[in-house]
Amino acid sequence: MVTKLEPDSFMLWWWRALGCKELTLYVFSSENYKRTTQEVDALMDLMYRKFTTMLQEVEAGSNRDTCIQMIGNWEKFPLKLKHRMASLMARTRHLTPYKLNLAVGYTGREGILRSLSSFHDEDNEASCNSSESFPKWNEHLIEQSQHLVDLRTIDLLIRTGGDQRLSDFMMWESSHAYIHFTEKTWPEFNFWEFIHCCFLYQVHKNRIIEQV
Repeated sequence: MVTKLEPDSFMLWWWRALGCKELTLYVFSSENYKRTTQEVDALMDLMYRKFTTMLQEVEAGSNRDTCIQMIGNWEKFPLKLKHRMASLMARTRHLTPYKLNLAVGYTGREGILRSLSSFHDEDNEASCNSSESFPKWNEHLIEQSQHLVDLRTIDLLIRTGGDQRLSDFMMWESSHAYIHFTEKTWPEFNFWEFIHCCFLYQVHKNRIIEQV
């Protein structure tokens, strides 16, 4: 399951109450760097404070069952934010059975390009040692070189705010997902709206099974 929301309410009980084992949230897009310096700095500060709170929850024992992973490119992030993110991942890496993936400094296109670039050096070396060239790219290898190798198949993608677009989010991973667009923005998107999304996903899933 994937959504473009902040983690507050979901971290409490929504997704786990329905038996969802994995949730991915779109926190900060690489496109956000196009905003003003003041806006970007404010978002970086907000992420730092949010991740600090989440780390405190781990240290206090409030989070004992949710592994937190970060997807994206951290290169332009402030050093203190990088340290906070790394600490949060390290402290929760062995927690089970739930997994929360946070997309930060991320776009779907960058993820695909990064996976393809991982074959570049290998292809160059092979071309130097062989007179023949063989295609090395395939769907399985690209999936394996994405941001998270162990990411579950995305079943449901929720897009809030009334926009009828994915905003470059999980394009490869959500190719077979049910995509739900809602006019509600965050935090107006409530638990009952979430239940409604899950119900429509079940209908979508049953239709696919019937067609097969």
